[in-house]
Amino acid sequence: ASMLQENKISQANLAAERIVKDDWMVESLELLELMTQTVKDNAKLIEQSKTCPIDLEDSVTAIIYAEPRTGVQEFAKLVTIFKKRYGKEFVDMAMEDRTRRVNQTLVHKLSGQRPNAFLVHSYMKEIAQIYGIAWDPDEVTKALGQRFDTPMALGGASSGVGASGLGGSAYAVTDGRILPPGQAPKGYVPPVPKPEFSEDTDDNDNDNEGGNDDTDGGDLPVATPVEKSTDEAASVPHHAVRKNEEKPSESPKPKSPTPPKSAKPKTATGELSDLQKRFERLRNL
Repeated sequence: ASMLQENKISQANLAAERIVKDDWMVESLELLELMTQTVKDNAKLIEQSKTCPIDLEDSVTAIIYAEPRTGVQEFAKLVTIFKKRYGKEFVDMAMEDRTRRVNQTLVHKLSGQRPNAFLVHSYMKEIAQIYGIAWDPDEVTKALGQRFDTPMALGGASSGVGASGLGGSAYAVTDGRILPPGQAPKGYVPPVPKPEFSEDTDDNDNDNEGGNDDTDGGDLPVATPVEKSTDEAASVPHHAVRKNEEKPSESPKPKSPTPPKSAKPKTATGELSDLQKRFERLRNL
């Protein structure tokens, strides 16, 4: 975890591979424990047989194959017994799996082959998640981590999770063995990268949401203009109004100026009264 935090990817790769190999060893020993118990339960049959019983051959050959690869002393004692009982040639063939009778899951997990990049990369991601490390691998590491035909660069059938508790999602896809170039496990579908949206796309979306008059206006039906007579045309607006769409507010039309009322023509009597008023004003001066 500290290597990921310090971005020491090469060291983190090797550390993750060691955890995978440790998991494989634990799982192999658990499988061998069952086979050893089978041999123990049939000890009398082994003593009475000059050749290895067919129904015990898988367990016996697995113990012989695992002895030099695990270093378990109890296995070495059993191999000595099998050699005396069945001969050196039988033991040599089982130790090299020439007859292909050794459990192939055991052969894979005890092999010196490095696990594939997909499994190791999955371990690294889970370690970062467990320890709360915000590890964002670069594009090269991400691409390599999706491959099954190569180990992680330096710089089996399973119970569904490694003995360390890691690799659950990866073991559902691969047992960790390296496949021929370009191949992937049957049924594996690589993840689809999420589309990236640029700022220009967001701006275009905002413009469309703004409801510009130049857009298509949705699925609203448009009123079809109908030809009208000259007298009726004056009362019909010049543009078609869309259905269920608010009509644009019309600015109030300026009222035409009211012509001033023409002065009423004065009669002769009115003119005399005006003259009299003027004379009176003059007298008072």
